Amino acid sequence: MKITLYGVRGSFPVPGPFTFKYGGNTSSILIEFNEDQYLIIDAGTGIRNLGNYLLSTKKKPLNINILFTHTHWDHIMGIPFFAPIYEGDSIINMYGPESSKEQTLKDIILSQLEHKYFPVSVHEIGANINEVQLTETTFNIFDAKIRTIRLNHPCFTLGYRIEYKDKVLVTIYDHEPFDNFFMDDNQAKILHGKLSRSEILNLNQKIIDFCENAQYVIIDSQYTKKEYLTSKKGYGHSYFEYSLALGIKSNSKSVVLFHHDPSRTDFQLDYMDKVLKNYINENGYKIETILAREGLILDL
Repeated sequence: MKITLYGVRGSFPVPGPFTFKYGGNTSSILIEFNEDQYLIIDAGTGIRNLGNYLLSTKKKPLNINILFTHTHWDHIMGIPFFAPIYEGDSIINMYGPESSKEQTLKDIILSQLEHKYFPVSVHEIGANINEVQLTETTFNIFDAKIRTIRLNHPCFTLGYRIEYKDKVLVTIYDHEPFDNFFMDDNQAKILHGKLSRSEILNLNQKIIDFCENAQYVIIDSQYTKKEYLTSKKGYGHSYFEYSLALGIKSNSKSVVLFHHDPSRTDFQLDYMDKVLKNYINENGYKIETILAREGLILDL
C-alpha cells in the first residue's frame, strides 16, 4: 500500500512563499494497492494534481473510488478541476456520509458545477458517476476492508480505517475531542456540560479503539493546545498534543499531523515538529510523528 499526500492544508488553500515546504492545497490523498487498484480520500484542491497523475500513468478507462470524509468546501472544492470527471469512459464511485433524500452526497458535490459558480455545467461531465452513502459501517473495496466511524465535527463526518493484508491506515479528520460535542448537524449546536464525564470518556475511547495498532493515523492537527483551549473550542478541529496522545494510547506506529491551519507557516510547522519529537524522546515513547506535506509518500 502506497499513500501519497496531494493536499494537506485545512479550511482554505494558501499557496505561497510561507507555505512552500508543506504545501497550500487542501485535503486529498491517494492510496495505491497495486498498479490498477487505488483509492482517493477527499477532493480538496490537491485532487487537481492527483487527477493529472492518474490520467498520465493509469490504464484507461479509469475506475476511480473516492471516499469523502464530509462535504465541507475545503474537502470537495477540487472536484471541478479533477480532470477524470470529463473523461467519457471514466467511472467514478463516490462514497461518503449519508445525506438527505432531497440532496444526496452526489448532489452536494456536483452542485459546484453550476454556471453561477463555474463555467462548466454538470451536464458536460463525461464520466459515469455513482454514489454510495455511508453511516457507521464496514465494507470492502478491492481487497481492502474499510470501516467507518462518526467523528465530532459540525456536519456528518466520517473517519476511515483501511485494512489491507496486514497493514492498517486510519484517517481522523475533521475531528474535535468529545469534550465539546456536536449534536445537531444542521445548526451545529454544541452541548456544554450535557454529557457526563463517563459518556465523554467512552466517546473518546471509541476513537482510540478505532485507531488501534495502525501503522499510520493521518489526523486533524489544526491547532496547538494553547490555541484550542483559549479560542478554538467548538470549531471542530483537534490540536497537535491531542493527536500525539491519541497515537500513543492507540498503540499506533506513526501519527501524520494533517489539516494544517491556513495561517500556519513553514517555520511554525518546523518548530512544532521539533517540539513534538523532543517530547517523544524525553518520555521514551515508541511512536513517530510526521508533519504532512504535499508530495510525501508513505509506504506500507
